[in-house]
Amino acid sequence: MASPSTHSRPRRAATRIAGLLTCALAAACGGGSEDPGAGRPNLILISLDTLRQDRCGFHGYGRDTTPFLDTIASESLVFDNARATAPWTLISHMTMFTGLYPAQHKVWVAEAALAESVPTIPQLLSDAGAAAVGVHFPGWLDARFGYGRGFLEYRSAGDAELAKAQLDEVTAGLEGRWSFLFLHLFDIHSDSLDVDTSLIYDTPAPYDTMFDPEARAVLAGMDAKAVFETIPEDFTERQREAVRALYDGGIRYVDDRLGAWFAEWEERGLLDSAIVIITSDHGEGLGYREQGFGGHGQMFEEGLRVPLLVHATPGARRWLEARRNVPADSLVGRSEALVSHVDLLPTLLDAFDLPAPMEYPGSSLLREVPTDRWVHAQRPPLWISYRGADKVRYDKAGGLFGYVDLAADPAGLEELGRRDPSTIERAAALAKEALAAARALPDPGAAAESGGLSDAERAGLRAIGYGAETERR
Repeated sequence: MASPSTHSRPRRAATRIAGLLTCALAAACGGGSEDPGAGRPNLILISLDTLRQDRCGFHGYGRDTTPFLDTIASESLVFDNARATAPWTLISHMTMFTGLYPAQHKVWVAEAALAESVPTIPQLLSDAGAAAVGVHFPGWLDARFGYGRGFLEYRSAGDAELAKAQLDEVTAGLEGRWSFLFLHLFDIHSDSLDVDTSLIYDTPAPYDTMFDPEARAVLAGMDAKAVFETIPEDFTERQREAVRALYDGGIRYVDDRLGAWFAEWEERGLLDSAIVIITSDHGEGLGYREQGFGGHGQMFEEGLRVPLLVHATPGARRWLEARRNVPADSLVGRSEALVSHVDLLPTLLDAFDLPAPMEYPGSSLLREVPTDRWVHAQRPPLWISYRGADKVRYDKAGGLFGYVDLAADPAGLEELGRRDPSTIERAAALAKEALAAARALPDPGAAAESGGLSDAERAGLRAIGYGAETERR
């Protein structure tokens, strides 16, 4: 990874974020030597669905959307150049769980499931002795796709408050055990568009008026489904900003929930040595570039650039320095390294000194990340690849569809057609090189069948904005 620099004046955390789910390291608590996880930090992986990177305070956003995450970030390794592998919950999370690109895990349609031969993070940690528990929003992370493997408890919850009740149950009795917690929250995501009063984002009070006191009044009577799909010509900029303010309010709502939960976990004595990873599966377009509010930003930067931080608590830092030769001071600061969700699983194998069961395309975020590698985002028919500041968009044959120099255009706004011929020629060569690199990745084999979605499940997913994703293939 790029050499991180510590924050100039790191804020002291409002609570001591020292890891989740154990009273202490087993050795420190006098735990028996029979515990295969004795001494290892716990792991918490938190995915905040649809959290756009540039709406976070710790990434420079002006609104106070993430005060708790800002505090965590000030004591973490923050990656400013992190990418998802697809702007879709199903595909992106499968990459997080497997360490594989979509073309490798092949779970990119609703009827696909992960092949039994491909291990997931909870399976690997469970096999190594960890107690794995998870709470997720129902739908794209259901067990049918392969997500439930390795968990002692894997439950669904429709919102943050219901998730909290499930968390209380699944974490009960885990004190003193090496643990893995996966938490997926969906409250930032758009809500049902089929409700007459829908405003796209169903942000609860008082967060619905936190950043725009008149948001609900400005949007009263809007046709949410129409605006989501294709913004009408008479939909004003004032209305657009009101929708965006609701989105920001949803971020603050989730941030406050996390802050309260971490404080409570500390009060319960559940916080000690841990590695906490917080990220998002994709961003959100917010109607800036696209014709509607749907699409999650597609394969543009607002869709693929995601927040990613690795928070090693003091006890975990000591463990990583003493047992894994990772300098403690390298775990606080910021990194400009180009990283991806494919790097999460290799990071955990490295942190816990576990053998790799297969060849992975990613790198440990605890070490120096190669600067010359390709990082991919894949959703047929178009593929995206990054290397350094170059971003190329191409088809499965390597035909060039777009190019951006992110050093000159960080938001990726400039069109390929404005480039000079020499740049287009270079971009075409890069596209073919990127495709060759993607094709050279190991192929673990065909996906399995998920059993498909029921008609009711398809209808429910369409109601919150999913269209082609729910179609039978």
